[in-house]
Amino acid sequence: MSETETLEQSGGDTLVPREFETEARARRLGWVPKEEFKGDPEKHRSAEEFLDRGEKMLPLLQRDNNRLHEKFGVVERELKETRETLKQFSEFATKAEERAYKKAKAELEAKLDTAIETADVSTARQTRREIEQLEAPVAPKVVTNEAPPLDPVIQTWISENDWFNKSQSLRAYSTEVFGDLERMYPGKSKSELLAETKQKTMERFPDKFGINTRRDEAGAVAAPGGVAQPPRKRGKTYDDLPPEAKKACDKFVKNIKGYTKEQYVKDYEWD
Repeated sequence: MSETETLEQSGGDTLVPREFETEARARRLGWVPKEEFKGDPEKHRSAEEFLDRGEKMLPLLQRDNNRLHEKFGVVERELKETRETLKQFSEFATKAEERAYKKAKAELEAKLDTAIETADVSTARQTRREIEQLEAPVAPKVVTNEAPPLDPVIQTWISENDWFNKSQSLRAYSTEVFGDLERMYPGKSKSELLAETKQKTMERFPDKFGINTRRDEAGAVAAPGGVAQPPRKRGKTYDDLPPEAKKACDKFVKNIKGYTKEQYVKDYEWD
């Protein structure tokens, strides 16, 4: 009796040819006879060859599957780290914004007191408007089916000056300045008014733009009598941060595109 005619026990007492048992196994794995095959007839494989190729390919597929699981695990860990970093940065930025708001309000109140003491009515009125703008809550955006018309010049300027949306105090002050300039110089273009608005805002809040109003002395300055005085001490730097703050700074710089150590040092709450 030939191999294909050899009978095998299948299940109960029924005897089936080995060839039928092979085809049954292959079918369970997706194999179909040639007459049912819908692909290229030249690529059709017999049941035995189909099973043989499957046994050889399985270890390779398992290896690739393991590699994919490893890569997926790395991506998951990176996403988790990014989410944690963004959460920490959000808390840090909120605290920095609160400090900036309090500082701006204190400066305006001091300016108002000075104006009142010196009877400077114009400055007092202007300062009161600035305080009102600073304290005014940002109106929530109303969602409508139609987008409100935006002046492309203003829209471009805002996109190029991200500080406008990041800082409430800067936004309030620059909005007030732009309105005043627009009323004072109706003949000027919006580009000119916006440029002047930015210049006045930078002059009013130089520290917000990283401008040091005190010029660092290039070297020692000779005092009366020929005694050399040491140069003025520079501002705080990354090296002055405590270990935990450096760790947080490094994480923000690593995971947030465009963020720098200088920005962190500027917004850090120093003792």
